[in-house]
Amino acid sequence: MGSKMNNLTEDGTVGIVASVVGGVVVCVLTVGIGYQLYRHLYRAITLSGETDRSTLTQPDLIYLLMLPRIGVISNISPFTVKLETWFRLIDVPYRVVETTLPSSKRQFPYIILNGVEIADSRFIVERVAKHFNKKVDPNLSAEERSVSVAFSRMLEENTIYTYAWYRVLFQHAEYWGLFSEENKGVLAKKMLKYGPTLMERAAKVKFWQQGVSRLSPAEIYSLAETDLKALSDYLGTKDYFFGEEPTLLDCVAFGHLIQILWLKLNFPPRFYVENECKNLSRFLDRMRDRFYPDWEQLCKPSSSS
Repeated sequence: MGSKMNNLTEDGTVGIVASVVGGVVVCVLTVGIGYQLYRHLYRAITLSGETDRSTLTQPDLIYLLMLPRIGVISNISPFTVKLETWFRLIDVPYRVVETTLPSSKRQFPYIILNGVEIADSRFIVERVAKHFNKKVDPNLSAEERSVSVAFSRMLEENTIYTYAWYRVLFQHAEYWGLFSEENKGVLAKKMLKYGPTLMERAAKVKFWQQGVSRLSPAEIYSLAETDLKALSDYLGTKDYFFGEEPTLLDCVAFGHLIQILWLKLNFPPRFYVENECKNLSRFLDRMRDRFYPDWEQLCKPSSSS
C-alpha cells in the first residue's frame, strides 16, 4: 500500500502487529518507550525461535510467513486467513512459516517465493497468480469484479478498524484473555507476552490518525453493522458471494468474519450478525468445511514454534 496510513491495514490486527513483533524499532521510537526497555524487548522478541530465512529455498513453493497461531481461530490476521484460504482455493503449494519478524515493508503476512519477498496480500495474489499461471476469478463478469473490489476494500480498509479498535484499545484485556500461554511455543509466547502492551501503545496514535478513535463506541458499532448488513444482503441465499463457487472475495470475507464471529468477544456487531445476518454465520461454516478439514488442528497452536 502506498501511504503510511494504508500500511496499517495490511497485517494481523490492522497493521499494529507489524510494529509490535519484529518491527519493534518503529513502535518503540514512535510511542516513546525508553531505550533500555527497547533493547530488552528487541533482544527478547527478535532473537529466539525464528526460522533461518536462508533455508526457505525450495523452488516454486510459497513460504507464507505469518504471525504465530495462538489459538481459537487459525490466525488473528484476516489477511493471513485470506491468503491461506485462497491458496487452498486455487490449489498452489505453500508452507507456513510462523514468525514475529515483519517484511521489509513492516507488514504481515508476506511470502517468499523463489527467494523473493513479496508483501501486501493484494500484490501477493497478483504475483502468485502470475507465477502459477492462474487467473484471479476468471468466471466473474466486469460488473462482478467491481463488486468484489468494492466489498474487499470495505472489509480491508473500513470494517477492520471497527473490530481492531475494540480488541486492541477498548477491550484489550477481554481480547487477550482469550489466549493462554499454556502449551505454546517460543514465538506464540513472545507474541502474547509483548504484543498487548506494544499494540495498545501504537494503536492509540495510529487509530486516532485513521479516525476511528475519534468516534464514540456507538458510532463505531454502527459503522461495522452497516458494512456487515451490506455484505449479508449481497450474499442473500447464495452459497458464496457470486453463486455456487467461491472466489477471492469469499476468502477475504472469511478472513474478517471469523475475527468478528468466532472470537467470542462482547463486540455488539457480533451479536447483530448472529441475530440479523445469520447467512454470514452459515457462510463461515460452509467455507471452513470446504477448505479446512484440518481446522481444529490449525486452531491449536504449535508447542514447538
